Amino acid sequence: MGNVFVIAAILLERNLQSVANHLILSLAVADLLVACLVMPLGAVYEVSKEWRLGADLCDMWTSSDVLCCTASILHLVAIALDR
Repeated sequence: MGNVFVIAAILLERNLQSVANHLILSLAVADLLVACLVMPLGAVYEVSKEWRLGADLCDMWTSSDVLCCTASILHLVAIALDR
């Protein structure tokens, strides 16, 4: 929910629309994608101790995990460099 509030605040409040805050906005989007796409399927995998959702979904889950987590890390690097 916190990421949704950050996204809404930056998009709706004109005073918050700066380059630094757009980096924070994109980090919030990347983290929201991790929370919505990666973590639920990862939780199912951890609880069942095996992948039961099919090979295609496994490939999509692994790809989205790598993509979203890497995007989140690179956004943190960009924010650190901006500061």
